[in-house]
Amino acid sequence: MDKDTVAIERRNLDEAAVLRLANACEAGWLHNVLSRITPLTLRRRDDYIAMADIFIMNAEQAESLLDRFDADLELFCSMAEISVTKHMTVETVSDELRSHVELYMDICSLLAHKFGIVKRDPITMLTESPIMLEATNPFIKEFMDERFERD
Repeated sequence: MDKDTVAIERRNLDEAAVLRLANACEAGWLHNVLSRITPLTLRRRDDYIAMADIFIMNAEQAESLLDRFDADLELFCSMAEISVTKHMTVETVSDELRSHVELYMDICSLLAHKFGIVKRDPITMLTESPIMLEATNPFIKEFMDERFERD
């Protein structure tokens, strides 16, 4: 797995720490983090940011990672029935979503600075998402509730 040696030096990581992060990244931890954020994930928040810094090597990989984050945020919100509106900010989103949005924004900021890509706004992305619009459509919501036997 390719790695950014400058990022490793800047983070002052030893070989064992880099190997641990590389193994986690190869296992999909970074790319899947927003689909399964837990208290354990939050304790390892710095590890996820370090993985993005060390193992995302170019703008194309950065955009791909953020695309995955976008999809995972959409899925999380639709499954958890979390409503997001355009006037919300990271400070005003629900507690369930806050940790997801904060981690997304930290990694996005790092990648935008590092590769010169456009910094994304997860709140805007969620409010403009066709999936999120469908989740709030009463007809589709009723269908999903019946299909999956939700109350």
